[in-house]
Amino acid sequence: ATTNTYSGGDEDVGGSQFQKSVVYRIPLDQLGHCQSLDYDYFTATDFNARVAAATGDVGYWAYHAFGDNGAQSLRVAAWPEGGSVSLHDVAISLPADAHYGNYHCAGPDGTDMCAFSGNRLLGAYRNGDELGFLWNEPQGGSYPYPYVASARIRISDWSLIAQAAIWNEDYAWIYPSVSPNSNGEIGGTIAFGGGTRNPSCAAWTSSGDLDASFDAVTVIDGNAGPSDNRWGDYLTSRQNPDDPTTWNGTCFA
Repeated sequence: ATTNTYSGGDEDVGGSQFQKSVVYRIPLDQLGHCQSLDYDYFTATDFNARVAAATGDVGYWAYHAFGDNGAQSLRVAAWPEGGSVSLHDVAISLPADAHYGNYHCAGPDGTDMCAFSGNRLLGAYRNGDELGFLWNEPQGGSYPYPYVASARIRISDWSLIAQAAIWNEDYAWIYPSVSPNSNGEIGGTIAFGGGTRNPSCAAWTSSGDLDASFDAVTVIDGNAGPSDNRWGDYLTSRQNPDDPTTWNGTCFA
């Protein structure tokens, strides 16, 4: 479990200051038997930890980290059961002209489902010796609308395998969720909209390499945009325990 801590006011109206992120480790046996919890936790000044789905007995999560001279990396944490947390900075490439407070994808009624977005990590998974992380990037350069960026990292040597993008020239892909299935494929739910499309939601799958394989099917078409220009807080997906080759996920529009 994760949380961000603030002080001094209401986060949604800009009256508070971020303090730290917290990752909790809770024994499932105690939780499943409604017992008192002997939990442990890890704190960091990096914003918004995203814990990977299907991690096994080692918990993995990551944050965006920005170093000297604007150097960019994913700060990946590994927390083995009964052990201590180790941190690994993996260099990635982000657009030099990205404006992370300026996401826009106005729809046909003028509302903007992308306006409240940021580049916090939204999707994370473990797939064998690989970790994957997904987040929203703003429009700019060759991307006319906000899009989903991803990075795949090899656990055995903490190296970057590849980066990829989910994008469209006519509307935004945004707010992804992701989980692996038992075949080593990945899938989840994802929102899209802007241009001539009202906010809508799709289910998607991939072989794991998003540049080589990305298939999506619309789950629900929206008929209006959000009056407060905010979207995307409730998308999630996990491997289906009754058929682990498939997924369970949530969508809304």
